[in-house]
Amino acid sequence: MFLRVTLACALVASLAVFAVAEPQETSDQKALSSEKVQSSEPAKMIVRGEKIGDSPVVSLADIIKQPKKYENKTVVLEGTVDAVCQKKGCWMVILPGDNETGVRVTFKDYGFFVPKDAKGFKVRAEGKLHFTTLSKEEADHLEEDGAKLVRDADGTVSEIGFVASGVELYKFPEKE
Repeated sequence: MFLRVTLACALVASLAVFAVAEPQETSDQKALSSEKVQSSEPAKMIVRGEKIGDSPVVSLADIIKQPKKYENKTVVLEGTVDAVCQKKGCWMVILPGDNETGVRVTFKDYGFFVPKDAKGFKVRAEGKLHFTTLSKEEADHLEEDGAKLVRDADGTVSEIGFVASGVELYKFPEKE
């Protein structure tokens, strides 16, 4: 009887320790913590597509300056979501920060989407950079969905695109 009571007490004590233990911050949350507003709540992470691997992180500013250097190479981009397709969430535009020039991100094999309210979220995306020319009709369609495009003289759009195989979105708590 004494053994049963002792085991029961030990079980209750160990459960209590696990119940009050604070969750550990992931390395991804730590990487973005410098941009986190002061709050006791951790960032909320939304994951879409494949898990982000160990591809090199390349700044959007570097990609915008030297896009050919990164064409068809698997890299990880980090930035802030500036716009999202408002019909399905099938594309988003990532900005590097204060810079007005960003990259439109689509998703591998049209296999996943991001939340339509993700504007302002911090983002990490792994995938490949490519160059594409959008027809006037494609550009019209994207603008109807909320994209901000710079047109060529003939109405087409030459853009740096990024096809993501995996995405992590972080929403930080609002400043109190």
